[in-house]
Amino acid sequence: MKNFHSSSTSKKTLDGGCREGNKIYSLVMPFTETEIIFFQKMLLTYGIHYVQVDNLTKGRKALFTLLSSIHFYRRKACISKNFEVIGEPNVYNLYKILEDLLKNDKSYSLEQLWAEGQHFDFLWIERSKSDTHNFFNLCNQAIQVCRDKELCVIVIEEKES
Repeated sequence: MKNFHSSSTSKKTLDGGCREGNKIYSLVMPFTETEIIFFQKMLLTYGIHYVQVDNLTKGRKALFTLLSSIHFYRRKACISKNFEVIGEPNVYNLYKILEDLLKNDKSYSLEQLWAEGQHFDFLWIERSKSDTHNFFNLCNQAIQVCRDKELCVIVIEEKES
């Protein structure tokens, strides 16, 4: 299964832990039937899951394909610096929402956004080599909120060349 392989690493994770022994899966289309079932199960499992992609645009397309195949999540959210919603009306880019809110209130947090009714039932985070410290902190904050709410989080990372 070419897309199904995993690798182990000791790279530091977003939530401050270490990924040593945890698996990172390649997310590449087209999928085999076995891969579809595997990734669908992953999308329905609470926790933080890591996948690697050749580039974020292709990874987002693969994720949308899988999400649309399970018809489960109603309010999806992402944290991405380069995300444009095309044909996905129920996806909220928390990075852009918080960026706008922080212009007026520097102390605003993701927890406040949740408390004000901006709930989501699924989150994916797009990571690239050019992420800033502030972006990394926002991702950690989102992961903590998702842990408290027992949500599924997919962290999509670009493969290092």
